[in-house]
Amino acid sequence: MAQRKPRRTIGLILSNVTNDFSGYLIEQMEELFTANGYKLIITTTNHSIDSEREMLQMFGKTTDGILIISDAVSYSELADAIPRRIPVIFLNRKPAGCPHTCIIENNYSAIYQAVLSNSANGNDKIALVCSNREFSTTQEIVSAYRDAMNSTPIGFHEDWIYYTDTHMKGNPETLLADMIKRGCNTVLAGTQTLTRKFWDHMLIYNHDAREPVVLIGFANKDSHKQTILSFDTIAQPLQELIELSVQQMLYLINTPDKPAHEYLLKGSFRTHSINILYLDNK
Repeated sequence: MAQRKPRRTIGLILSNVTNDFSGYLIEQMEELFTANGYKLIITTTNHSIDSEREMLQMFGKTTDGILIISDAVSYSELADAIPRRIPVIFLNRKPAGCPHTCIIENNYSAIYQAVLSNSANGNDKIALVCSNREFSTTQEIVSAYRDAMNSTPIGFHEDWIYYTDTHMKGNPETLLADMIKRGCNTVLAGTQTLTRKFWDHMLIYNHDAREPVVLIGFANKDSHKQTILSFDTIAQPLQELIELSVQQMLYLINTPDKPAHEYLLKGSFRTHSINILYLDNK
């Protein structure tokens, strides 16, 4: 493949920038790409596949490579809009059938451990709240949760799973009230954004509750402060994802004919290691 004249720019396509995850990702990627002589151009799609397609086509003409966190469930939704002459890397979620390099998180083992650990400690009636049920990341969380709950005396209850749409319209107060009504004593929040939302409400609820509700949340591996305001977490490898994304993009720009790879970055279960005041990045 003939080398194009480099533009020294990288396109980053995000669903939104309203959560902590996106802010940290942008900050760190800008720093790393700048250190390597590239400018990062960021755009958001507001969860619109049509906007993703439009941005892929635009960046295909103006950048040296594209990083994307896509809302597409299937690669076929984007296939004809993907530029052919520059590298495209999918981050965090993998659309079904995607033939490009993907760098995604794998939290199955950490979630499984979190459920079993809390069940053994008496926090056994665990409700799960997570985002769009069509995303590969959500499906992995649900699968781990279902398998782990089936290994506990309480068993798996389908009606203990709650989904919010990708615009995060779920109301933690309403959801928590329904979980408690169903007999749940623990909440597993499936993203850092949901963790923060539920913690904010649970701080108030648990202050006067006869039976406080336990939280299992998501956070970055770099968050490790500990105080009395702590809870079990699924620690996500965000920094590793960022560094590998930059590394792979620079590599593929210089060796465009290399085959695609899928990289799985495993999260880990941490017991009582996160202080809400230091929750960062997702």
